[in-house]
Amino acid sequence: MAQQFLNNAYHLDSSAATRSLYKDWAASYEEEIVENGYASPVRTAEALVKCNAPLDVPLLDIGCGTGLSGVILQSAGFTELQGSDFSPEMLAEAKAKGIYTHLHQADLNDPFEFVTEPFAVITAIGVFAPGHALPETIATIVELLTVGGLFGFSMNDHTLENPGYMADINRLIDERVVRVRWQEYGEHLPGIGLNSVIMVLERIA
Repeated sequence: MAQQFLNNAYHLDSSAATRSLYKDWAASYEEEIVENGYASPVRTAEALVKCNAPLDVPLLDIGCGTGLSGVILQSAGFTELQGSDFSPEMLAEAKAKGIYTHLHQADLNDPFEFVTEPFAVITAIGVFAPGHALPETIATIVELLTVGGLFGFSMNDHTLENPGYMADINRLIDERVVRVRWQEYGEHLPGIGLNSVIMVLERIA
């Protein structure tokens, strides 16, 4: 049954379907993806550190899920984590870890109304995928950054099949809103043969 959750995660076609899947998956989510070697959180945290992201400022972990990404970010040295996710069941798991100063329930495709001050560091690990965040969400998230702030995120093979994601990133680059500080293709979920690109964008305007 657990493997079926992972397989189904890449065949979602609506926000309602996504919400339903994660409601049922919350309790076993970490076990399943860890079994499959979930590598993108570690790769994203390492990329941010190599880009000299400040460690002692508030970091917003978008799509934090059960908090697995937060554990890894904390291990990498980030000390003040906030998280957001659309699933109350996943947020309950994250809250139990005690690593986030604030947790927010928010739909990725709606404005981030809870953000009152820009962040110097934002992550979205495993968020850009079919049935999850749309390509235009990238620009919305960049607007939440301070100028000079860093946005670290992953895009898996399924995501990269949609040209809209890279098109939106390239548009932001062409418009001199961001520059690429890191881009590397590698393992995402090696247990099912899935890879991802890790990117770090710096907001420059």
